[in-house]
Amino acid sequence: MAKVPEALERKEHVELTGPDVEAWLRRTGLLLLAAFIAVGLANVFGQATGETSVENDAARLTLRAPGAVRSGLFYQVMFRVDARRELKEPALVLDPGWVEGFTINSYQPDPVEWQHRDGRNVVVYGPIPAGGHLVARLQYQVNTTAVGSRTQNVVLEDSGVPILQLNHDAFVYP
Repeated sequence: MAKVPEALERKEHVELTGPDVEAWLRRTGLLLLAAFIAVGLANVFGQATGETSVENDAARLTLRAPGAVRSGLFYQVMFRVDARRELKEPALVLDPGWVEGFTINSYQPDPVEWQHRDGRNVVVYGPIPAGGHLVARLQYQVNTTAVGSRTQNVVLEDSGVPILQLNHDAFVYP
C-alpha cells in the first residue's frame, strides 16, 4: 500500500469514509434541473398559442397569440377579420402592450397605413367585402429586458368607428 502524506488521513482522504455529501448534492441538482425542464415542457413558462374570438352582426375578430412568452422568444400573432358586412376601412387598434418590450420583425400583409393615436398603434387595411376575410400576421421578438404582465387588447374599427373589442393579456417571463 502506498504511503499517505502526513497532511492527509487514510480513512478520510483515501478510503472516503463518512457521509457522501457531494453525491447527494449532485443528485439534488440533477433532480431540480429535470423538474425545471419538465415544467418548461408543460408550457408553464409560455409560448403555447391560444385562440380567442369575438363577434357581432358586422364582423368576427379572431386572435391567435400566446398568453405567456419568454425573454428572447420569436413568435407570431395572427389576427383574422371575417366581414359579415362590407368593411370600407378596417383597422386594428392595438394597445401599447403589443409593442412595449417587444420588437415587431415583420407583418403581412402590408397595411394601407400605420397610425399612432392616443398611445395606440392603428393598423389600417384596405376594404373587405361582405363574406370576405383578412388575415394579418405580426412576427415578434420579446426584448430581453421585458418582464411582467401586458394588456394587449385590440379593437376592430371601420372608418374610425369601433366595431369589436377583443381582450387579451400576456405575461413575459425572464
